[in-house]
Amino acid sequence: MSKKGRPMNKKTKQLFIFLAVLAVVGAGVALLLLLPQNSGETASSSAASTSSTETISLISRDQTELQSLVFTNKKGTVELIAEITKPESTDASSTVAATVTYTVKGMEGVTLLNSVVQSDAQYGYSLTATRDLGEQSDLAPYGLDYPAASYVATYTDGSSVTISIGDAVPGSSSQYYVMRSGDNHVYLAGVSAVLSISRDNFLSSTILSLMVTDSSGAESLPTFDKIRISGRDHDQPIVIFPQAEDVAATSPLKYYSYYMSEPQEAGVTSKLTDNYLTPLANLAATGFAAVNPTDEELQKYGMDHPIELRFWIEGEKTTLLIGNVDDSTAYVMFEGGKVIYTVDAANVALATTKAFDLRDTLMFLCDISTVQTFEFTDDSGKTYTIEQQRTEKVSSSSADASSDKSEVEYEYTAYYNDLNLQYYKKFYQSFLTAYREEEVPVDAQLGAKLFSLTLNFYDEYDAEPITVAAYKYSDRRVVYQINGQNMALVKNSWADKVLADFIKLIKDEEIKLT
Repeated sequence: MSKKGRPMNKKTKQLFIFLAVLAVVGAGVALLLLLPQNSGETASSSAASTSSTETISLISRDQTELQSLVFTNKKGTVELIAEITKPESTDASSTVAATVTYTVKGMEGVTLLNSVVQSDAQYGYSLTATRDLGEQSDLAPYGLDYPAASYVATYTDGSSVTISIGDAVPGSSSQYYVMRSGDNHVYLAGVSAVLSISRDNFLSSTILSLMVTDSSGAESLPTFDKIRISGRDHDQPIVIFPQAEDVAATSPLKYYSYYMSEPQEAGVTSKLTDNYLTPLANLAATGFAAVNPTDEELQKYGMDHPIELRFWIEGEKTTLLIGNVDDSTAYVMFEGGKVIYTVDAANVALATTKAFDLRDTLMFLCDISTVQTFEFTDDSGKTYTIEQQRTEKVSSSSADASSDKSEVEYEYTAYYNDLNLQYYKKFYQSFLTAYREEEVPVDAQLGAKLFSLTLNFYDEYDAEPITVAAYKYSDRRVVYQINGQNMALVKNSWADKVLADFIKLIKDEEIKLT
């Protein structure tokens, strides 16, 4: 006989009902927690918490319908003008779409960053909101009583729409309160970029990008075929060439990666690559002073009388114009260009540095093995001729009459009362260690000649003699000349040592280098 359960009393029934309701509510809460949350929601707005979470289209037009787009913000006003190019095909069945490009008013003819222009233009034909906060009578809480920015999109059918942008939504970096013309609702939309749009956004900051990348990805500086600097602050052009095979073996210029041919022949500082060429090769703008500059702007930024920096790489010429320059900033533009850039003044120092300061600090270099004789005239006017004789070393190459002369090795002996060869070499080193200190003034009055040294080269080099002379100038400086041309002021101590060492040389006394 089965047992029958006792009927539940009233309190027990109520308990079961409560537990069932609790289970249903708990499941609903759990489900809500598991559902994806809308990133545009803001807990700070009571209106937002009761609004629809659906995406709302504020602007939805075909790209080809946009005629112009005018942005206004704290940086000013920028107008984009659409240019529509229809396909050439007249076939009605053609699926080729029209292409749309944009120009910026006032920046006609200027190369723009197309990706930035295209991105900003999208606001004119496509804009969605993440929330509709409904109609609002008081716009001040949303910053829409005095909008921070706005834009007006005009279309080919003559219609237009204005989007006003207020404050940022609390807790969001991209969402702002917006309104659409003809609509009293306040919306939430991602329009943060509109607040910073300016003409500068459409310009590339890269002015020069000359570095060469090899197959391994390593970058290196290209060889400049020629550099010419002229114009303001340069009475004479500065012309610089890279080392080349046609530079004579006897030339002091052959020891430099780059040498100067004008205004004086001289070796260029070894710092040319690191301090001058590399910064130039990576030249970037720090700002934009003027676009399509007027005559007044050209004058304002020093472009009416600029420095002209021209350089050739693989036969292609580039000309930069350098306007006003102060301690930190320089204004530059391309010859025939439409933009005046601001740059770090140190990066165009090549154009603003004097020829004298671009030269190597060492005054003169020459391979002693190319010198057959040198004639030294001292301060009394007496001339001494020292001959350097050479004897061909016995080698396999010397036995071959057709051997290239550059492969022939020699042993050298200096002759003047049987000079000590080591002393002779030390004297020559002492003579070469002259360093430029200051420029020779144009109106410099030269004092007495202290000495001169003329180098005569072996016939095979087919080279003209080179004469170096030192003249008294002041208590601290002497004028250093090469072939009669004033090259620099050097220290008196150098000239004193050369004279003293030469006396030691002909007396066969030891010469010490300092």
